[in-house]
This record gives sequence, C-alpha cells and structure tokens, in this order.
Amino acid sequence: MKKLSKIVALLLAGAMAMVMLTACSGGGNTGSMKEDTKTEAEVLSKYSTSTASVDNNKELKAVFLAINTFLAIEQKERLRMQSS
Repeated sequence: MKKLSKIVALLLAGAMAMVMLTACSGGGNTGSMKEDTKTEAEVLSKYSTSTASVDNNKELKAVFLAINTFLAIEQKERLRMQSS
C-alpha cells in the first residue's frame, strides 16, 4: 500500500510537470493584437449600458410605491399582532 501511494504520487508529479511545460509553449496565438482589440470594442459597445439612455417609467414607479406601501402596512400589522 505504501509503495502504491508513492507510485501514484510520482505519477501525479510527472503529470503536473508535463502540464506545466506544455501549457506555456508560446506558439498558439497567430491573431494580431489589433484584431483582438477591434473585436473587444465591438462586444463592449454592444453590451455596454453606459451609453444607453434610461428613462424613469411613471407606471413602474407607481407600482413600486404601491407595493412598498403595502409591505410597510403589512409589516406594521405584523408588529402590532406580535405585541398583542
């Protein structure tokens, strides 16, 4: 059992060394940096919310205030029932 654990540890150490040495070969990316920057700018411009205009919707605001008022009344009622 002790010999088996040593063999497994040695195999794992060898596998980790192989992964470390093969992961940084430095010869995989053939695309230019300019293309990557262009693609990144396109994606960011598509999903960016900083340039989008956001208007307050009066109907949603009224619904929010109604729900908020209802919840406040319900909470006061619960507190009143607990103190009774």
